[in-house]
Amino acid sequence: MVLDESLPSFRYMFPLFMGGVINKRGILKGIIMEDYSEGGKYRVWEMRSSRLEIPADFRQVIQNGPMEREILKSAFFEVNGQLRLGDLDKIPWDSMGYRRRNQIKEMLQSDQSYVTPHLIRI
Repeated sequence: MVLDESLPSFRYMFPLFMGGVINKRGILKGIIMEDYSEGGKYRVWEMRSSRLEIPADFRQVIQNGPMEREILKSAFFEVNGQLRLGDLDKIPWDSMGYRRRNQIKEMLQSDQSYVTPHLIRI
């Protein structure tokens, strides 16, 4: 949500769907999301082994030291020549992004109606 608010032009990089998998006690057991390989049709590369660069606009909303850029690379994948986002929890937000992330997290935890449609119960 923070990324969508900060950089809506990057929506094309988001998974088409993403949801949490929880057990009967409500404990998160995993995340399910779009298969970027489309069932093996495309090779999915980690950003670390890609020649593509993280877009400059994206670097404006994160902590921008060398270590943070290296961590951020683990959030991206290259699929069929395009960057896609996968591991959203690895984004090293700047201080404003962290504050907004925490506000959203608090909102989601206090009102389960936001989260419930995105949960798969096992």
